[in-house]
Amino acid sequence: MIYRAITVKQPWASLLVAGIKTIENRSWSTNYRGPLAIHAGQGVERNARAMIEKSAGRELTDDEIKRYHLHDRQPAGFVLGLVNLVDVVPVEQVTELRHQRWKIGPYCWLVEPLQQFRLQELGWRTPGKLGLWNWDDQFSGLNAYSALG
Repeated sequence: MIYRAITVKQPWASLLVAGIKTIENRSWSTNYRGPLAIHAGQGVERNARAMIEKSAGRELTDDEIKRYHLHDRQPAGFVLGLVNLVDVVPVEQVTELRHQRWKIGPYCWLVEPLQQFRLQELGWRTPGKLGLWNWDDQFSGLNAYSALG
């Protein structure tokens, strides 16, 4: 099956497929809605912990650091899972409390988790791309994946 995909820096990619991060911030909008493969790019957001603590208005606990995968070496170059792209709105239109800590904008892609792949079964590396791109699970080892459930 061919999915629309987007490349995202770590730890944001892991947080999106885990359902922890509910917004992907982009400088551009899209009319696409539906299943979206989240590809973990080679880039890592070095300031992720500081950014999360700033939005929370406090330091993270050890449990939160583990939950947000900020202590781990994170997979890069793989499609980690699928989310449902529910809507894309300008940052000023984000009003739901559950999205507040993640909104930066200028466009907020509102997502819900669909499927997270087991890290030990990620299969073959996939090069990332800019913008929305097509990811074919047939050539990416998805048949060998198991969904977390």
